[in-house]
Amino acid sequence: MLRNFTIISTIILFVVLIAKFGLAMGGILFLFSMLVVVLIYYRVDYVMTISHYGQLYENIYVVSNHPNTDDSIDLPELNELIVCCKYHDVMTIVDEQKKWLTESKNPFFVDPALTDRQRLQVIPIIYQDGKYVNESWRKFAKRVKAEIQEDRANRHEMLKKTNNDWYMKYSNHQKNVNWGK
Repeated sequence: MLRNFTIISTIILFVVLIAKFGLAMGGILFLFSMLVVVLIYYRVDYVMTISHYGQLYENIYVVSNHPNTDDSIDLPELNELIVCCKYHDVMTIVDEQKKWLTESKNPFFVDPALTDRQRLQVIPIIYQDGKYVNESWRKFAKRVKAEIQEDRANRHEMLKKTNNDWYMKYSNHQKNVNWGK
């Protein structure tokens, strides 16, 4: 949506500046305007990314693509929790995700009072890793789904036990929950 708005507004700006100031001066103003638009676009994108990472309480799963075909796992019911990446980049992406969580000051990641179990985790899942060295791509997809579902169930059980009112209000989206009292 933001990208479409940027493209359309750029075209309109170009036409208006050329019509108003001529080709030379309009071109210079357009280039300057484009620099401003690009800077604003990246700033808005950064703020939206920080906002997104600051609100997460679910673990993030960094899942490798197939090393030969670069195919990625598609689990529609879990895709919002999965970051797919090239096979050799999994640990780099894990570090990037942690950087975003730190930069956003995500309370489920940076709070020093949290235990490791309570802290939001960035979990790598790599094709044919360790004891799964002989797995097929199809079995990998099943393993990814099973690992995420099990980890998620454990995390939600822990969140609910830690603060049931918070869980009812923010995870179950229940109304009239007086949490914090």
